[in-house]
Amino acid sequence: VDVMAEPAAILLELGTMYWKVGFAGEHTPRKILLVSSTSKSAEEIEMSLRSVFIHTLLCTPRGRKVVLCEKMTEQRKFRELVVSILLEKLEVDSVEFVPALVPPVFACCRDNDLSGLMIDVGYSETCVLPVYSSHPLIHAMSVADVGTRKVHECLAT
Repeated sequence: VDVMAEPAAILLELGTMYWKVGFAGEHTPRKILLVSSTSKSAEEIEMSLRSVFIHTLLCTPRGRKVVLCEKMTEQRKFRELVVSILLEKLEVDSVEFVPALVPPVFACCRDNDLSGLMIDVGYSETCVLPVYSSHPLIHAMSVADVGTRKVHECLAT
């Protein structure tokens, strides 16, 4: 065992209602948290991110690499706020961005040669990503701004 090995990057997918958190190289998120990020202040988002690192992932954020899985329709203001908190307040080493559907493709197709559609029905949007021979075709991804929020609204009436 190499004690000087670099720790695995932290994967964060900060959705409208749920946050998926874990480490690079794992097949599934460590935890899926119910966190409505749309109505949170900067301080609340910072506290939530600190809690994810310390209580959920059991690691300190300082010096870690973070991969932020982002929705293609994510508002720029929210993304900039999260990056600012990660770099300035939590002092992570770096932040990289990938489309939110890419990590699941690599987890599912890592040892296989699969083709098909990856469909993600989120709270506020639905994304469809074609995959050919285990390669995500990001240029062909389609996003519709309808998600499970509509189901919740229908059930509430």
